[in-house]
Amino acid sequence: EYTDSIDAIFNKVTALKVLWWGIDHRNRAKKTQWTINSIAGTARPIYIAGPRVSPGFFYFKKWENERTLDAYSEASIGFLNSDIKGSTNWAYRYNPFHFGTFTGGFSHDFDVIRGYDAITQIYKRDNFIETTDLTVGNEYEVFNGFYFESTLSFAERRSLKGYKFLKVADSILPNNDPSSFQPYQAFIMDLTFKYTPGQKYMREPNRKVILGSKWPTFYVAYEKGINKIFGSDVDHDYVMGGIIQTFKIGTLGTSSYHAKTGFFLNTKSLKDADQKYHRRSDPIWFSNPLHSFQGLDSTLPTQKIYYEGHFVHHDNGSIINKIPFMKKTGIGLVAGTGVLYVPEFNWQHFELLGGLERNFKLSKRRLRIGIYGVLSDGNKIDPTPTWKVSFAILNNRNLKWNF
Repeated sequence: EYTDSIDAIFNKVTALKVLWWGIDHRNRAKKTQWTINSIAGTARPIYIAGPRVSPGFFYFKKWENERTLDAYSEASIGFLNSDIKGSTNWAYRYNPFHFGTFTGGFSHDFDVIRGYDAITQIYKRDNFIETTDLTVGNEYEVFNGFYFESTLSFAERRSLKGYKFLKVADSILPNNDPSSFQPYQAFIMDLTFKYTPGQKYMREPNRKVILGSKWPTFYVAYEKGINKIFGSDVDHDYVMGGIIQTFKIGTLGTSSYHAKTGFFLNTKSLKDADQKYHRRSDPIWFSNPLHSFQGLDSTLPTQKIYYEGHFVHHDNGSIINKIPFMKKTGIGLVAGTGVLYVPEFNWQHFELLGGLERNFKLSKRRLRIGIYGVLSDGNKIDPTPTWKVSFAILNNRNLKWNF
């Protein structure tokens, strides 16, 4: 009766679900769940090459042996150019004891060259291309704590020359023209090795459950642009490695750090879409401090080795709660730092950050709002103070924030 009552609430269609969250339905007996995109998720009035309508459908299925299937498909119709695009992505977990997961996807859609860039740059027309892509991959835990991921993708990339664009807002949001290039093919292989020493776990009848580790996760990733096969025009080799961890410091809160480095071994035929970038920072918006900087004023396309490090600590109210009358506010402190050194450009960047965060309940979801002060310095800039804000929704599946 209890689970039936939960599902009845979950499956209820509400105005907010239709407008914003999406319509969900769960069948606990059949172990299925599906979601239809909301109006906000379907309507895209501001988009590259004009407004679009993009209905999407998510489906999840679990079997008694704990094997699972995740699938998401989306169609996309453009009004200005009368073009039809879409994508479908599937993930099938075939071995719940070793997290063996096969993935596959096909898409014919717009793509971006700098996918993780500042909001002032990512919308520019020269950042977009058209891609038809087929991808297959596999993930498997070889032994406890050691994971191997492999992906093969073949794509044809095309310029957006010839598309119509709405330019009425260009005087407010400065824009440019799309990049012009001949269509080309890209056959790319990605290999990733991750290892978490001392990973604790428990075994259930049909699956393995990870309980965590006192050690960080070490990872190495290798990307190979394979030339000539299937007519591929790319030829590059890139390697990256890093270490990442989140841990508790007694009752003082939770800390996270991430350090990484990477460089190209070969750039014989390196296309813009395969270049690696250090994203410039957003104005006002506070981006994920474990993967980006808040005061970097330039986008850096690096081919040689770089060194990058991030640290952030959430006190979870342990410090501010000691101030009289502050415990009832539910406010927490956050502090952190970031370091970047790019010898290729003789670029050194440092920053310190601190702020206040508070969680709110939003229609049975959790919203975290934060305001932060950042002080940036380096050999290319003078000491620069600024402030940022962030809005984050708690992930309902893993119950984690983005940082």
